[in-house]
Amino acid sequence: IQCLKARISLAFLLGSEGHFGQGRTSPEASKHINIPDDPTNNLLLTKGSEAPILVELVSNSLHCRGKDGPGGYSASAFNAKKTLFAVRCLLTHNLNVKTFYVTCGVKLNALLFK
Repeated sequence: IQCLKARISLAFLLGSEGHFGQGRTSPEASKHINIPDDPTNNLLLTKGSEAPILVELVSNSLHCRGKDGPGGYSASAFNAKKTLFAVRCLLTHNLNVKTFYVTCGVKLNALLFK
């Protein structure tokens, strides 16, 4: 869960160029905030194993549930609005869109339509 918290923080810091979740309008805009164009060296890339955990976190935060066991958290640990903002920021990167689509796209889609 620590890796997920770091990914959420990076999404807030680097995921947009002004407002949460707005994509970069041009390659020049990404150079102003010092993010390399190389897709393999991007801090916002989500691993295939992290995407389902993040979707589970979104589900738990939307339904006010905690998680028991190792890496667990209480129901009030994550705000649903901020968790959704983090997902929105992560989805500004095209490779993250593909990762979420392949690993857990149907579940994320169902959650967002609730």
